[in-house]
Amino acid sequence: MQTEPIILAIETATSACSAALLVGDSLYGRFEQTQRAHTQLILPMIESLLHEAKVSRQALQMIAVGRGPGSFTGVRIAVSCAQGLGFGLNLPIYPISTLEALCFQLQQEIKEDNYVVVPALDARMQEIYASAFIVENQNISSLHPEAIYAPHTLLNEMQLPKKNIKAIGSGWDTYFQEIVSLDLNQEVQLMGKRHPDARHIVQLAKMRWEKGEHGVLAQDLLPVYLRDNVAEKSSTRVFS
Repeated sequence: MQTEPIILAIETATSACSAALLVGDSLYGRFEQTQRAHTQLILPMIESLLHEAKVSRQALQMIAVGRGPGSFTGVRIAVSCAQGLGFGLNLPIYPISTLEALCFQLQQEIKEDNYVVVPALDARMQEIYASAFIVENQNISSLHPEAIYAPHTLLNEMQLPKKNIKAIGSGWDTYFQEIVSLDLNQEVQLMGKRHPDARHIVQLAKMRWEKGEHGVLAQDLLPVYLRDNVAEKSSTRVFS
């Protein structure tokens, strides 16, 4: 029987800074709201988690990271930290979408089924990063890939079902009225303020590992910014 891996996760793409450690069935997490202290917080968070779980860095078996989209600086911090650990410990890295992490967070928290989730993050400059997922039979499937939108065009461009749309993320918090300004007769339910959290990043990484997916090598890990083609998608080279 294959032993479950010990996974460390890092997420700093928004105004929240978080880290998580999964050791078997035990999940340890740190989460703090901050505007500009991610660099100062993330490494002490990691050391605190390792100390609490009584796990050394050398015992880690893989790294998971919120690879964006999100704040340019925040995404860069998370990816750089994951790369440093990946290089230093020779570990595979599982890059996870911050938008998918928001969807997974909601799916774990509410006891409903058969609905659409539209996670959206404030991209500044009157734009949002967004994607869409459908939750059916407790399984999450992608409806629309992540992209950058003007708020008032989001729902029209996605052409979503008319009912049971769950809205989550800072993009909705900032631009809700603009997003729903076109009368498309769509039922959109705001699900409250939530931020991507490393505790969900680490669980998504474990699910990928259980499906037999491989992480990328540290040198192949790339951030996803979406705006201005700052970064291309990650290389297909994998850690085996």
